[in-house]
Amino acid sequence: MLFHKHVSDITDFNLRYTCGTAQFAFVEYIVLKSGNSYGVSVKRRGEDPDNRVEFEVSQEAVYHLLEIINRYKADRWDGFNKSNRHVLDGNSFSLSIKCTDGRSISAQGYMSYPSGYADFRKEVDNLFETWYRGIDR
Repeated sequence: MLFHKHVSDITDFNLRYTCGTAQFAFVEYIVLKSGNSYGVSVKRRGEDPDNRVEFEVSQEAVYHLLEIINRYKADRWDGFNKSNRHVLDGNSFSLSIKCTDGRSISAQGYMSYPSGYADFRKEVDNLFETWYRGIDR
């Protein structure tokens, strides 16, 4: 995508990434919009996926996620699909965002990441951890 297009609202957000090869060594964050509310699912590193935590967040809380998406221009990552074939037992990520205007953003990689991804992920981790702890819902 040549130009950055501001993301103003989402219907679906899913970030999943691995962090090692041990059992349950992945993190997954999901946000789904239903009507005027947003459901969140958090699967933390090392925890059984059956024990993921689900809760609702406010529109105001989702604005923080939108700010992160727009700050890192994640819409430009649409179509990113790279893999470092020289690495075994590495880490991967997949990102899927669906916008209320019908646009979708999809990116994935294995030991290869779009520009700004590390900082993006750090901010998303912090935001979801804040939500998980019950702050800023």
